[in-house]
Amino acid sequence: LFDHSCGHDRMRPDALNVHSMNVGYGGVGKLMHDSVILEDDGFLGPFERLVKVGDVQSFVFKESDVGPFWMTPEEQMASRYDKKMKEIKSRTKFRKELEK
Repeated sequence: LFDHSCGHDRMRPDALNVHSMNVGYGGVGKLMHDSVILEDDGFLGPFERLVKVGDVQSFVFKESDVGPFWMTPEEQMASRYDKKMKEIKSRTKFRKELEK
């Protein structure tokens, strides 16, 4: 017996979904809701604790956050704010250019 309900792949728009996460500041990832750590079991793993029961854990970088732990302080500051990119001009291409 199989349940082919398409409701199983539905999530809240702000759900904690690994496919929507960024590894750095900004980008096109969705904003995700904060999560309250309710208990040790199921919330906290066996590693060094950075959060404790009762804390609110955010899954997006806030202005006051240091940044991704794997970046040097220089890389963190360089990637913290959006950069104005060079304007891209588009033009119609000829068939010969597209067939290269």
